[in-house]
Amino acid sequence: MVGDIQGYCVLNGTKTIIGYTGDPKELLMKPLRILDVAVDKSGFLVVNPQGTAAAMVDMEDVYEHFLCDSVSNVLIPPGLNFLQKMIEVHKRMTREGGYSSDTKKLVVAASLSKGKFYDDFLFDK
Repeated sequence: MVGDIQGYCVLNGTKTIIGYTGDPKELLMKPLRILDVAVDKSGFLVVNPQGTAAAMVDMEDVYEHFLCDSVSNVLIPPGLNFLQKMIEVHKRMTREGGYSSDTKKLVVAASLSKGKFYDDFLFDK
């Protein structure tokens, strides 16, 4: 759906940023939400951390990224059908400790470091 989070990325350059109304340097080395992926996977449409402006960026300026889905502010693996999404959200929301904004930040950091969606550590005992 338009405006849904498709993943997160971190930029290490500003050479290919297009359409951003602010200073492109403020997008560097911060987790940015990916709103869309280019059909040929050559870049992303990202939104700044404040959620006030978007920019297009080519993979050349992307340091690290991962794709995921977000339902009710819970990050889940990408590419699931509706029922699978609900099961995955339920699994995360009902885990011991729940799912908070801090938990989400940990999932983003871990996933960026692995280059793919990763939240297995949430379920380790």
